[in-house]
Amino acid sequence: MLLPAASLPVMTGQALACLLLLFILLLRPGVMAMTPANTVIQNQSTASYYWSGRDYDIASNAVRNSVAPLYRFRLDPDGTVANPGQTAYGEPGRSIYFPYVLTNTGNVVDSYDLSAVFLQGSFLPSYRSIYLDANGNGRLDVGEREITQVESLEPGAFVSLLLRIDIPPDAPAGGRAAPEVYHDLRGRSLGDPGIVDQENVNLILLAHDAVLKISKSPAVASVAPGSQVDFVLDVINVGNFVAQPETVVVDGVARQGVLVRDQLVGVAEGLVHYVPGTLAASPGGQRRLARLVGEDGWRELSSANEAALAAQIAELAVLFDKNTELFVPNQQARISFRLAIAEEHPAGLLPNSSRVQYRNRHGESREDLATNTVRILVQAKVNQVLIGPYNDPAALGDVFGELNNNGDVTLDPGVPVVAPNPHGLQVVGNTVYFLNTIRNNANAPDTINISLDALSNLPPSWLPNVSILAIGGVKQRLEADGVTPFLDPFTGAQLFAPTSVSTLFDSNGDGIADTGPLAPGASRSIAVRVIIPHDALPNDQPYGDNNGQGYRVTLRAQSTLDPGKSNLTSNTILQIMATGNFWDPFIKAQNAPEVITVGTTIPYVNIFGNSGPGPVFNTVIRDELSEHLTNVQNITNGIVYDSAGTGQTITATGHYDAALHEVVWHIFEIPPRFVGRIGFSADVAPSAKNGTEIPNIFSITSDQTQTVRLSNQVVAAVGGENVLTINKKVSTDKVDMGDPLRYEVEVHNKGSEPLRNALVTDLLPRGFRYLPGSARVDGDKLEPEISANGLTLRWPLGTMAPNSSVTIVYACVVTTDARPGHNINNVSVSAFLPMGSRLEADSGAEVEVELGIFHNDSIIFGRVFVDQNDDHVQNHAEPGIEGVRLILEDGTFVLTDREGKYHFSGIKPGMRVLRLDETTLPPGMKAAVVDSQNALNPLSRMVELRYGTPHKANFRVLPSVAAASAAAMEGRPTIAPAPASEAPAPAGATEAPANVLKPIRVNLDGAATRVEIECESAVSAEATVDEASGIVHVMLPGVRSSEQRDRVALDDPNIASLRCHLDEEEGRAKLQVRLRKRSSGYPTARHELTDKGLLITVGEPDRAPDYDPMPLTKQRSTAPSPHEFEPLILSPEPGETFISGSQISVQTAFFIAGQATLYVNGEAVPEDRIGQRGVDMTARRMTLLYYGVNLIPGANTLRLEVLNPGESTPRVSEVTVLRAATPVKIALEVKPQPLMADALTEPQLRITLLDDKGVPTGHGS
Repeated sequence: MLLPAASLPVMTGQALACLLLLFILLLRPGVMAMTPANTVIQNQSTASYYWSGRDYDIASNAVRNSVAPLYRFRLDPDGTVANPGQTAYGEPGRSIYFPYVLTNTGNVVDSYDLSAVFLQGSFLPSYRSIYLDANGNGRLDVGEREITQVESLEPGAFVSLLLRIDIPPDAPAGGRAAPEVYHDLRGRSLGDPGIVDQENVNLILLAHDAVLKISKSPAVASVAPGSQVDFVLDVINVGNFVAQPETVVVDGVARQGVLVRDQLVGVAEGLVHYVPGTLAASPGGQRRLARLVGEDGWRELSSANEAALAAQIAELAVLFDKNTELFVPNQQARISFRLAIAEEHPAGLLPNSSRVQYRNRHGESREDLATNTVRILVQAKVNQVLIGPYNDPAALGDVFGELNNNGDVTLDPGVPVVAPNPHGLQVVGNTVYFLNTIRNNANAPDTINISLDALSNLPPSWLPNVSILAIGGVKQRLEADGVTPFLDPFTGAQLFAPTSVSTLFDSNGDGIADTGPLAPGASRSIAVRVIIPHDALPNDQPYGDNNGQGYRVTLRAQSTLDPGKSNLTSNTILQIMATGNFWDPFIKAQNAPEVITVGTTIPYVNIFGNSGPGPVFNTVIRDELSEHLTNVQNITNGIVYDSAGTGQTITATGHYDAALHEVVWHIFEIPPRFVGRIGFSADVAPSAKNGTEIPNIFSITSDQTQTVRLSNQVVAAVGGENVLTINKKVSTDKVDMGDPLRYEVEVHNKGSEPLRNALVTDLLPRGFRYLPGSARVDGDKLEPEISANGLTLRWPLGTMAPNSSVTIVYACVVTTDARPGHNINNVSVSAFLPMGSRLEADSGAEVEVELGIFHNDSIIFGRVFVDQNDDHVQNHAEPGIEGVRLILEDGTFVLTDREGKYHFSGIKPGMRVLRLDETTLPPGMKAAVVDSQNALNPLSRMVELRYGTPHKANFRVLPSVAAASAAAMEGRPTIAPAPASEAPAPAGATEAPANVLKPIRVNLDGAATRVEIECESAVSAEATVDEASGIVHVMLPGVRSSEQRDRVALDDPNIASLRCHLDEEEGRAKLQVRLRKRSSGYPTARHELTDKGLLITVGEPDRAPDYDPMPLTKQRSTAPSPHEFEPLILSPEPGETFISGSQISVQTAFFIAGQATLYVNGEAVPEDRIGQRGVDMTARRMTLLYYGVNLIPGANTLRLEVLNPGESTPRVSEVTVLRAATPVKIALEVKPQPLMADALTEPQLRITLLDDKGVPTGHGS
């Protein structure tokens, strides 16, 4: 019994301390009791929380505590005077031995003082001493020494002791009341002298009678589990009288004899059992007995029943009944037997108690218990250390080639996948948790070390990201809905995950994380965390499987009780994929205007696509806004359609978080191959100054991609045009060819941030040549980079500091290649703000180039006069004619003044043709030939100009007699008579009634197309076919009204469109039938006149265009014709130019069951641009009308792709149209070329407006 040496009041205070200690122990049961002194105990807290649709775990810092020394010990057995722990009978002159066991129950090595204290009795012993029972057999053997102190006993260790008490020869004996004596074996801790153990009282009864003593000795002091141990019991009569027999009931029959019995501790638990056939007695022939578990009576053992009863025998006995006077004084007997120790027997002491029962000379029952209890140490034995998958530490596997406990494996199920993608696929950057369970299969408490084994095949970069962790608990893994259990895709078993994780500490101080002390058969589960590195895959590798072996983390569990015992388990990630390959596309875009100021609204778009192997759950998209953005609006919220055109939808729940100034979307599920677009708009805040850059980026996470992935960054610059400026000046605004020019360019950075990579680009006009060596940049000589044609100069300026400027000065020479007139020298500068925003500015300087001494133009001058005397020259009295127009072959014209004079200046040398416009002559006037330069046509003259020389060219006109007569009748001056051919119309004549054009009918006739043109009344139609352009021109004289639309686009294999124009001045209708061009050219066109119009046939009825060259034959079935399968872009037509805006309408036609996609310059037009749909069930055709299709300046390619049923590749129709920008020049074309000065050929002038790319701004001239 443990008692402190201090008084009770002190005990009260210590009790409070013990209560506090108990509270601490409740935090970690069993840790303080057996943990060695000065052990450092580490502790860490964890927390789990839920935020924004995701679970998170965090761990605190680790704290360390040192275990204080605890001095405790125990002496057994306990006993008091009222109830002695041991009792022995003895006669005077005999030595009595009492066995005791001392155990160190503290946590520190300690030594102990021992003493045997006389308490009370009827005599004093003649000798008392304490011996160290080295072999624990309960008797004093040779070499076992006398002690007063036990030194340096380890925590948990014990020693066996023998207390010897000698009865003096003269001790009073005899009588019915035996003399007695009480002794107490006491101990005191030397580490803490206040700790003592007393009340271990024994009793000696002095008797003058038969005294049977029993001593027991095992063959060995310690035994390994699974082995056997032999016991020997010696019985001797140390008294003065014969021991009398006791009555014992055996199998229901009363027997007489001395009974020696031995109790087998642990039989009921299966820890020990009797080995059949080993119970023997000497002298022989005695009765062997056994008592079974759960029974009180004795059975006699025989060779027939011994083996069957062995496992149930709880107590063995031998009844010496053959000779009732066997045990005379000093007579001795021996019993032996064998016990088998079970493999699973716990390590520690195995007690075994024996006793002898008899009667003394007075017939009183006697029993010896003093020296018959021995304790054998059952050795600690580690049968096997087991580690394996969660709750299955004994699992088998063949990871390393052989099926055993070392080859078991836990496979990560990976992210959700859809067929045919395999399970076990993880994403780079994810954190993967594995659960493993360790079991102590030893017969003693064991601390099992857990370490990463060399058989792991992880790449070196992975190893720092692998942790072995303690868990705070486990939870069932659920699907994304939070309800459905998530089952292992490989086995169908339920999956679990840690509720929280913390550091797995080293509890025994050997530098290796361990389980802490585990009781025999106890288990503990741990977690293995693997963080897949972001650089686990090269940039060009989307997937990885570690050469087909997977990424394996192999753990070794090693016993500290027997370091030779260990076990392996593996945790494997089968395959990984790159996050870039998972989220694809993943793009941040903005539709910012070119000029951004305070208050400008900037639309932002986030584009994301699930290119992973399966659906993605609980996706969270965050768009953190700049402080310079405000008034967040137009947040995508609700249904989002698949931009890839699959028809799938998702639901995005978006909102603006004012506290964090960010836009957040939550999407429960994104199907594989889905591409979504979400966005919002925000205004530029007043805090943004000129040069402020507004960055924007968005992030994405999900259950499958736990690592935050960031998109590209877009940047909008506020007031960039006010930050980077450029100005150009020229030394003079006029210059002659051959003269030099001096240019000065000033570049300013007016912002508060530096500008990087500033580059000045100067574009010289044609004929301007840079003068080498003339350039200076801020006064320092710096030559520019010059292009191959010498017209582009570049100066890289590097970084421009805030509020700085750079001045560039250089000189040019104007060569004779320069264009006379105004020439503009344009210069531009570009630079980048710190975040990458590109700023641009431009300027220019205009110079007028004059020919100077290089002038070689000529002048044509002359008069238009009335040659009254027809002598081919103008006489003094012959007047000139005012207002007559004269035209050169290039279209240049002048009007004569009141004297009939005219002149052309700046005319280039060469042969020129000058023509008089007869429509500008006064009535009654007619041109006449002047000389041979008229080329037989009085309205034109051939003029040959030489360099810089003038040339005179007169025109003469003659009066008409008819005109003179008419003028005289009206009282006007008579010039000449009018020609007889210009007589007025006869009186009473009436104008012909107006004709009306009916709607034109277009029908298919086999493979040909019939165009029926009909008017309300008879008409003399005219038709011509322009084979080069594929246009049939039709003239309908007298048609002044039309029921036909001006323009119609046709879904026809032969005809593209119809156009109708009413010429009110001419009183006629003009029609154009535009043929559809095929790979073989335009189809043939024929026409025949009818009474009220004409019939045009395009193509051959029995020959399909560009298909089968053989004649068509009538088919019995109604299979679609080749034309039905062909896609067509009905409008616009090829080469059509648009000048009014950047958006047009496109009409398409295709097979009714086809899947159509319209592309503009390679980019698919969204389906929401379809404004009208039409279906022609007879022709099996569908038409779509797209509105708001965007064009870029210049050439634009419209491409219609249609995938028809049963076809693997789409059919294509493609046209190219033009979008013109602002006109910057005029193109003039004169036809025919050359223009003949024959007074017959009429020149045709074609004037076309062109933009800066040379694209015409319209169709007409």
